[in-house]
Amino acid sequence: MMPLAEALAVCPHLSIHEQDIEADRAALLQLAKWAQRYSPIVGLEPGPAPEGLLLDITGCAGCFGGEDRLLQRAKRELTADGWLAHVAIADTIGTAWALSRYAKLARRASEAEAVPRLRVGLTSLPVAALRLPADTLDLLARLGIDRIADLIALPREELPARFGPVVLQRLDQAMGRAPEVIIPVGAVPELRASFTLEYPTDHRAELFQIVDWLAEQVSAALARRHLGARLLECRLEHEGVSAAVIEASLIRPIASATYLSALIRNRFERLRLAAPVCAVHLSVPRAEKLPDAQRDLFDAEIQEEEEGLAKLVDRLTSQLGRPAVTQAVLVPDPQPEYACRLEAVAPLARRASEGGARLRVGLTVPRPLRLLPAPVRVDALAVVPDGPPVRFRWDGVDYRVADAWGPERIETGWWRHGDIRRDYYIATTTAGSRFWLFRCRNEGGWYVHGCFE
Repeated sequence: MMPLAEALAVCPHLSIHEQDIEADRAALLQLAKWAQRYSPIVGLEPGPAPEGLLLDITGCAGCFGGEDRLLQRAKRELTADGWLAHVAIADTIGTAWALSRYAKLARRASEAEAVPRLRVGLTSLPVAALRLPADTLDLLARLGIDRIADLIALPREELPARFGPVVLQRLDQAMGRAPEVIIPVGAVPELRASFTLEYPTDHRAELFQIVDWLAEQVSAALARRHLGARLLECRLEHEGVSAAVIEASLIRPIASATYLSALIRNRFERLRLAAPVCAVHLSVPRAEKLPDAQRDLFDAEIQEEEEGLAKLVDRLTSQLGRPAVTQAVLVPDPQPEYACRLEAVAPLARRASEGGARLRVGLTVPRPLRLLPAPVRVDALAVVPDGPPVRFRWDGVDYRVADAWGPERIETGWWRHGDIRRDYYIATTTAGSRFWLFRCRNEGGWYVHGCFE
């Protein structure tokens, strides 16, 4: 991307316009309604600043004489309406997105083509076609990985450790190995309630009453469809000022009017109104089916604890924001410092489905209950150069080792900063304490990395 000053130096008469994300989104929403002539399922590209539309044309191509004719007609009509259109048809959202932006010509990769042909068409594109973050693209560029084919050539199990989990996720979505759905525009228009004030007001007591009333309307609509809200949006309209938007995400689907209203109120209390409010809109952009499971007599306490945890997470998220409420997630990384990361709290249903696998992975190799943020160097004595320690001194205390298990050798790959080569031991002292120590094979020093008690 060229800096503005450099662009003006190259072209002094360049016309400059500041980006208006809200206006762009509104224009895309209007275009999405227009594009429903091609498919009833039309959605915006995910992200805070969408730049395109996604259409599911399954079963629709026959109405236009085939996919090729549908593609040509869509591009012709979009161009005639003043849009600069780049269109593509593919079996997956990721592939269609990549072809529309990085293929020289609009093309199709439908089921009529063989899978290897689709794979070749995608792998020849640059890695930027995978919708990766800018920092990840910079790292790939430094390593000389320019094409998707270069990325696929690397060992699959090492991709998350090298570049983060998003790389494997985007690659699997483009290849059709991971699901990705289109959220249709206006898919549930009834999950929305509005109230227009006769006279604008900034009295919060009145606005809270309106929010309560709107929450009851939305809750009734959710109950009729046996749905629960997963994302709640409250839009406050002002005269002459941009609307204020309050969002509240929920860790599990809930349809209770009292609960939904409380989440919005919680965010509303900390919102500074730019002007009196003339209209309030409450909508549910994302909803899920409510669970049908009947409570078991012996699981009642567990389910109540899960519900209490979900409500606590929702309130904390509403107050602090989603990035501030995290949970520890195990990562299949050999280096202990990176074997765990903090992620936004996942829905309880997903945590339950993933918890078993993560627990089994964690129990295959003994790991200390307390892991130090960084290894601490200690003075240690070993009988043989490559053997376990017989005594060590840490934090001013001398420890004599009664028993030791190991070594467990841990090494990192070439892509990490610094070459990690360690031999880990579980050392049980004469006092009964157990420590996790390692000898650095690069320089021979001993370090304490964790405690088992």
